[in-house]
Amino acid sequence: MIALLLLLPLLAFADKPAADTLWSPDWNHRPDRLAMAAILAETRGQLDLAVRRYARLLEEDPRKEFAYTALRELALVEGRSDALTRLAPWVQQQRPEDRVLLRAWFDLLLEEARGAELGAALEREKEKDWLPWRAALALQDGRQEAAWQALELQLLQPIQQEEDLDWSLDLLLVWVDRQQDGEAGRTRGARQALDLLQDSPHLPLPVTRVCQARLFWLLEWDQEALVSLDRALSQDSLHVEARMLAGRIHLGRQEWALAAAELEQAARLLPGRAEVLDPLAWCLTRLGRLDEALGIRRFLVEAYPGEQAFWIDFSNLLQESGRLEESLRVGRKAIEVFGESANPSLLNNTAYLLADLERDLDVAHGYVEQALRSDPQSPYYLDTMGWILFRQGEPADALEYLRQAKNLSPGDAEILDHMGHVLRSMGRYEEARRNWEEALELDPGNEVLRLLLGTLPAP
Repeated sequence: MIALLLLLPLLAFADKPAADTLWSPDWNHRPDRLAMAAILAETRGQLDLAVRRYARLLEEDPRKEFAYTALRELALVEGRSDALTRLAPWVQQQRPEDRVLLRAWFDLLLEEARGAELGAALEREKEKDWLPWRAALALQDGRQEAAWQALELQLLQPIQQEEDLDWSLDLLLVWVDRQQDGEAGRTRGARQALDLLQDSPHLPLPVTRVCQARLFWLLEWDQEALVSLDRALSQDSLHVEARMLAGRIHLGRQEWALAAAELEQAARLLPGRAEVLDPLAWCLTRLGRLDEALGIRRFLVEAYPGEQAFWIDFSNLLQESGRLEESLRVGRKAIEVFGESANPSLLNNTAYLLADLERDLDVAHGYVEQALRSDPQSPYYLDTMGWILFRQGEPADALEYLRQAKNLSPGDAEILDHMGHVLRSMGRYEEARRNWEEALELDPGNEVLRLLLGTLPAP
């Protein structure tokens, strides 16, 4: 903010005789009155009023550098969008070299989807200038061909600002994703984009190599993608996006150790970020490094408490690690946190664990009822309800739910196992035997099922 008393010597206008002479406003001169009113409004914190008065002053006399400087400060330093919106058209006409302010204005128009205004503003600029904004506006309007033309011009010419190159490459990926004709259209778009990058003078740069790798990955050319990433990392070993993408590609190829190595480096470069830590936890789990994976899962729940998926993954990993009591505590805490918006999978998993431990079965019943309201045809939720009813001593009702689950998922060994338990409790031993034998065919390594078959009377 401009301090009134301290800066008055500097507020000499272009039509005043000397810049180092203390300005004495002429109250009979309207621009002077406007200037004083604007300064006083800003000094008092009445910024809405100050913006309007500075803008009026600039409209009446474009030579008033003071008004331009004040509005520019309010726009770029104070973040006042009203100052930016009022000043930018004047800057476009009177100070076109102020690209910092114009960039901020174009960004604002784009962010607020004020396409007509942005289009009109860009029409007043040189045809081959501001190409990323032209491409972004075209994408926003669904004009794919116009977007491609702007991106092609941008990526085939030298780019002075690195952020413009980064954004142009991001827009190129958006352009590919928005191609018509579904997967076939995106495949054609990816090939076209790859051809463009191959001709681009920016291909040797790491950021361009990473974009190239993303396009290869989209085409399921994993090896080519990894080669591009290796080239990017050979120039910039700290390029975190390259590390993250390499980790994801190795993860998709089930190369757990390679994926973990890349993601661990990315985690050191970008600590605490969920998009790195979540896939890293999966890799560590597959590698049997459960304590490390649990540490990450615990951190994710604490750092991102609003992400239900992290609660579910943490509870499931605790259960996989044999820490059932802690898994149950995490699941119940999550349900308490999310209430009616609790994820059905979270409700079902916690209910199932309660049923297995034969604890708080009424609570478990309520959890799975809530889950079933979201998806009445889920064989997993129906199976859990059947298992709870069996634990509650209602085998007939349990069997009905389990039959529904079996019809929806006939090849599920766990559902067949549960049906065997219920049928045995009802004295229907041959039916129990058939279900357990069928389950054993699906899961031949399950020794518990062999033992259960041995508890049945001889046929």
